[in-house]
Amino acid sequence: PQVESSNSVYPGSGVSSIVTLRQVSVTNSDALATNTLTITIPSYAGSLDCQSVPGSVSAIGRNTSTLSLSGNISDLQTALNSGLRFTSVSGATGDISIQLCFH
Repeated sequence: PQVESSNSVYPGSGVSSIVTLRQVSVTNSDALATNTLTITIPSYAGSLDCQSVPGSVSAIGRNTSTLSLSGNISDLQTALNSGLRFTSVSGATGDISIQLCFH
């Protein structure tokens, strides 16, 4: 399995804001395998969520700093395409690192 993403920009001004992250793409040559994508940000920075999660995808940690999505590759991509959102908290400034772990 493989995951790719590009940088996204948020104001980083210390004012709470919601940013839809740029395209996150997941691939796996085994289309039927169950895959897990875990997305993590520092707990002080805010929270993560997907706008829409198909019923076939398990979503754990919605609106927390660690979001895990599990399902087959096409359903995971559908969830990611709906909009992966980062909501920053008041006081979060500067760059925020996002870690993607896919297996």
